[in-house]
This record gives sequence, structure tokens and C-alpha cells, in this order.
Amino acid sequence: MTKMARLLFLCCLFPAMAWASEGGGEGEGGGEAVDPNKPVISYFSLDPEIITNYITANNDMGYVRIKIELMVNSAADLALVQKHEPLIRDTINDVLGKETVERIRSLKGRDLIRKECQDKVNERLLKETGKNLVRDLIFTNYLYQ
Repeated sequence: MTKMARLLFLCCLFPAMAWASEGGGEGEGGGEAVDPNKPVISYFSLDPEIITNYITANNDMGYVRIKIELMVNSAADLALVQKHEPLIRDTINDVLGKETVERIRSLKGRDLIRKECQDKVNERLLKETGKNLVRDLIFTNYLYQ
């Protein structure tokens, strides 16, 4: 009978120890203070994808379809990016519409376009909000024809 009592005691003890090690209950967070000045990275997805035309070598039209995520430093910046989404879309469409087929179709060109989009977006948002909001601009899907 004593073996059964010990086993029951251990079965009750282990979940309680696990709960305590996870910070279970009081104060949640283990007593660590959150630094309000530390950036809290957030992402904003431009939905729907951006689809726009570019000029090919034969003066024909090609198109590019890009899914974009914007990285920002705080929730306040995220709210501003959401507010200015039409301006951001217009800026990216302007950049893409002026690109050559060589830059659109090469990996190096794609990265240059991404960086130019980020710079132009930040330039226009700086005029509107007084700060550079976009920490990084990421192409998560990139198709061209």
C-alpha cells in the first residue's frame, strides 16, 4: 500500500513542479520587467498582392506579381503603415513600372528593386509622418512574365 501512496504522491508532485517552473499564475512573466524602449518587431502584409506592368526589351508589356511584408519597429509604426497603405502601394507600383526586364528577371536585380522600394517608401513616409517607418521590406512571393 505504501508503494501506491508514493506513486500517487509523485504523480501529483510532478505537474505542480512543471506548473511552478512555467511561472504558473502569480505575476506571469517570471518577474522580468518589459523595457518600453525596446523595439517590438511587427509585420504588415500588403494584401492583395501587387500586380503591375513593366516594359520588356521588345517594347511589349510584361507583368510582375509580388507579395510584400513590411517590417516595422513598434505597434505605433504598424498603425501608421496601415493608415498609409495606399501611399505605400502607389510608391511600389511607381518603382516597379519603371524597371527593366533585366532587373525584374535577375536575382541581383530583384534585390536591388526590393531595396529601392524600401528606400522610396521610407522617403515618402518620412514626408508624411516625419519618421522612417519601414525597417525592412520583404518579397515573400515574386513572379514575373
